[in-house]
Amino acid sequence: MSTLLKKFTIVAFTLGLSIFIFSSCSDDNGVIPIDDPLRGNYDGHYMFTDLAVGDSGDIKVNGKSVYISSPEDARAAGIETVFQDLAMIPEFDIVENLFLNREIKHKNPILRWLGWLDTKAMTKRARKSLNRLNTRIPSYTEQIHNLSGGQRQAIAIARAVNWGADIVIMDEPTAALGVEQSAQVNDLIKVISSQGVAVLLISHNMQHVVETCDRAVVLYQGSSVADVAVPDVTKEDLVGLITGAKEIAA
Repeated sequence: MSTLLKKFTIVAFTLGLSIFIFSSCSDDNGVIPIDDPLRGNYDGHYMFTDLAVGDSGDIKVNGKSVYISSPEDARAAGIETVFQDLAMIPEFDIVENLFLNREIKHKNPILRWLGWLDTKAMTKRARKSLNRLNTRIPSYTEQIHNLSGGQRQAIAIARAVNWGADIVIMDEPTAALGVEQSAQVNDLIKVISSQGVAVLLISHNMQHVVETCDRAVVLYQGSSVADVAVPDVTKEDLVGLITGAKEIAA
C-alpha cells in the first residue's frame, strides 16, 4: 500500500502511513501491530474495510489497485476482518455463524426458491475450515455462547479464511482472553500465516507482538514513525516508539 492519507476533520486527526504486507510465501508471516497513543489503539481496520476512504494514496492487493468504500468492497478484494467483538450471534450455532450472510441455498430449485438452506454442505465446509486450523470443537451444533473465548476466536478466524482471503485483519484478538486462550490464538495466527494468508494484527500487547509478528509498524500522533523487523527490537523498544520516548535512528 502506498502512502495512504485520511483526514478526520471532526477530531482534526490525520493519518499518513505506508504499509506493505507479505504472505508467508515471501518468508514473512505478515503480522503487523499498529498503535497510536492519541487513541490508545487506532481502529486501523476501518481504513481497509469500512467507510473511511483515504483522501489520497491507494491500496493494492496482489499488485492491483483496489477502491474500498464498504466492507463488501474489502471482501471482494480478498480482505477479511476479525473484529474485537467477533461480530457473531451468540444464540446461533457454529455453522450458522460461519455462514452468516453467506448461507448456501439448497440444491433443489423449489427448496432454494423457498429459502431452504443446504445445512449438510454448510456443516461439511465448516468442519473442513476448522480442521484446517487444527481446532477442537465439541459439536458443530453448539451455540456460540457455550464456547470458550479461544474457541470463539477460532470460529471468527475460520470464517475469515473460509472465503479465500488474501489478507486477514485482526483487531486485538487476545484483548479479553486469559493466558492459555491467548496462546491458542497466537498459534492460530501462525497456522493461517503458514498457509499463505497475510495477517495484519492491530495490538498494543507487546508480548503477543514479539511472539507472532515479523514486522511492526508503529503510529505516533497520526503518522508512521517506525517499520521494523521484530527480531531486531525488544518489547521495550516498541513501547518507546509507541509513546514517543524512542526514535528510530536515521
